[in-house]
Amino acid sequence: MNKFVVFMGCNKKQYPYLKRLKKLNYKIILIDKNRKSIGIKISNQYFNSSYLNLKKLNLIYKKIKKQNIVNIFTASSQFSYIGASYLAQKFKLPYPSLKNVNICLCKNLFYNLFKKYNLKIPKCFKIRNKKE
Repeated sequence: MNKFVVFMGCNKKQYPYLKRLKKLNYKIILIDKNRKSIGIKISNQYFNSSYLNLKKLNLIYKKIKKQNIVNIFTASSQFSYIGASYLAQKFKLPYPSLKNVNICLCKNLFYNLFKKYNLKIPKCFKIRNKKE
């Protein structure tokens, strides 16, 4: 049975990872909002979507859910982890939860979590409009 990896976004910096997965005989499902993405040519399937568009990612999930998805991979920006986490949840793959990813990406949520557990906040950590 073929093993598929969902690859979130692919520019020149991520391309070597995509090539390596291909060399390891994984089938690649690429999700990228760039219709001219460098990774489209070597992917087995391509879906045009932002990794922040959860409604569209849900539609993609419905199209690929019967395939043997073994991993969700991103080497892109921090926000690609939102889409990756969302899909990993759908496929029941081990991945940080969407809630935890949002805490890591949102300074307000991160700050509030530190305050809740009375943790020291690094002096270099600056945030506007601190919400407690």
